[in-house]
Order: sequence, then C-alpha cells, then structure tokens
Amino acid sequence: MDALPTFPDVEAFSYIKKKLGLSLDTIYSSITPSSVAAASLGQVYKSRLKYYGQYVAVKASNAVLGNFVNLDFFHVGPHPGNLLATPEGKLAFHDFGMMSEILEEARFAIIGHIVQMVNRDYETMAQD
Repeated sequence: MDALPTFPDVEAFSYIKKKLGLSLDTIYSSITPSSVAAASLGQVYKSRLKYYGQYVAVKASNAVLGNFVNLDFFHVGPHPGNLLATPEGKLAFHDFGMMSEILEEARFAIIGHIVQMVNRDYETMAQD
C-alpha cells in the first residue's frame, strides 16, 4: 500500500467536502494545504476544528476507495496482501473472504471512536 501514488490535494478536499456536506472552512479553522501523512488507503491532513479548537486528523481516500465505501461494505483485512496498485494508480481489492456490511450509523460511530482515540479523549469514547 505504501507504493500507491498520492492524488491531488484539490481532489482530496473535494472528497472531504462531499462526504461532510459542508465547506471545509465551515468546520475547520485550519487545514494543512497538503497531506501530512499517508493512511492505509488515503492521505491525512492536520486540521483544527473551528468551534472546539481541537486538532484532528482528516483522512481523504482516493476515488476508488470512496466508491467502495459508498457501497456500505468494508474489507476486514485490507493489508498489502489483499490490495493491489494498478499501473493507472488505482486501488484493486482481492480476497473478498472477509467482507461485511456496515450500517451508516455504525460507520459514523466507528469514525467518531477513531477520532476520539487520536485525540486521546478516552472519557468521551467510554460514554459513547
């Protein structure tokens, strides 16, 4: 997965905006102009929440992954042995033996818990 090429920041910001349904400046007081890290299947931007002041990691996935996630399924074991970078720079999944369906509400809960772990906000995480 670390051999996957990055995609333009403009595309990443458009993806984030589309997923959140709001402009970035509505939610964040700042966001790095380019990714600060690579995530397993995307790029990560350091952002500061506008109303809470907390720094958060915002992950943007490339278009292939975004389409895959929109199907409301997730791959249980997305490790390098189950992923392939195509010559066109797209991500191809194989070995679909460990797939599951996830409801939107559960998906948002998982995302929330990941953000809380990144922020070391274990008390709030326990209350959720």
